[in-house]
This record gives sequence, C-alpha cells and structure tokens, in this order.
Amino acid sequence: MLEAEGFRTCPFDNVIHLLEAEWLPKVSCLVVDYRMPTINGIDLLGHLRKRQILVPAILVTGHSDVMVRERALTAGFVGVVNKSLLDDSLVNEIRRVLAIA
Repeated sequence: MLEAEGFRTCPFDNVIHLLEAEWLPKVSCLVVDYRMPTINGIDLLGHLRKRQILVPAILVTGHSDVMVRERALTAGFVGVVNKSLLDDSLVNEIRRVLAIA
C-alpha cells in the first residue's frame, strides 16, 4: 500500500535486523508495530533513542487505548495510527511527518 502511494519501503522480519541496519539513522520515517514477537514498539523506540537514532516514528497498533497512545507519545513517537489501516490514516500521517521533518 505504501509503495503504491510512492513511498520507498524496507520491511524487516525481526527487530534484530532493524537494529543492525547501518543506514537506519538516514531514513525519513519509521512505521513501527506495537506488538512484535520479541519487543513492543514503544520499547524498540526507546532502544533506538538510547543509540541516538532520532528518526521520526509512527506507531501502528490495534490497541490504541489512551494509555498506549500516551506512552507512545511520551516515548517519542510523532503519531499513533489504528491498525485497521482500511483508510488513508497511515499514509496521511507519514505525509504529515515528512512535511515537518
């Protein structure tokens, strides 16, 4: 879907591969799932921030309650998108982030 909208993407099959990507600090935006097999997206962003990787990040979650949203924004996510992804909310959020970056 994102490539059809003109974005270049690079999906990762696990967190370790993402953390090992040398070019990671140069990307324009990260889209991070909240629930992953080994770590949640909020903790992943914490690891990235500790390594001084300050790439804007959007959290995608099917559990967008107030607590998750507040934790995400406090952790440094620039946006939170509900996981249904049936509308243009993710594309619009990425465009918003890229416009302010």
